[in-house]
Amino acid sequence: AAAAGIAEAQYRLALTWEQENPPRVVELLAQAAGQGHVGANETLAEYYYGGITVPRNLERAKGYYERAIAGGSVPARNNLAWLLATASEPRLRDGERAVTLIRGVALASGAWQYLDTLAAAWAATGEFARAVAVAERAVETASRELAGDGLGELTPLQRRLDRYRNGRPYVEAAP
Repeated sequence: AAAAGIAEAQYRLALTWEQENPPRVVELLAQAAGQGHVGANETLAEYYYGGITVPRNLERAKGYYERAIAGGSVPARNNLAWLLATASEPRLRDGERAVTLIRGVALASGAWQYLDTLAAAWAATGEFARAVAVAERAVETASRELAGDGLGELTPLQRRLDRYRNGRPYVEAAP
């Protein structure tokens, strides 16, 4: 089915070969993504964002996130908002757009990950009071949800909150 060009088959085959044949995986994902497959676009965005199997390329990640969002992906919406709010490359930063992308999702869901992104987006726009309020909510929610083994994830949240309290946005370090 993958050889016949069926996007879902290409995507699933790529995921099964992820460890054995990375170049073929990227090829299959690109074929499926070209057909509008949301998961393939989302996966390629993550690959390019993190430099997984391919060289890190935030411009390409951004494009794949955009296509995944067009297909309805909420995680891609969060991830693109994070990229736009925190990119080490100033030309990619767009705090206003990041707020627009994630605000509704973060406030409606109350998920700490989305709240964390919204806080970073507010900080990127210079709205530090809003960033602090949302980051405090993210830390509080994460503290409840991650009780026990996941508490190590709180440290970066708390560090970002401290930055916002000091009027400093969070910008990811260049790799």
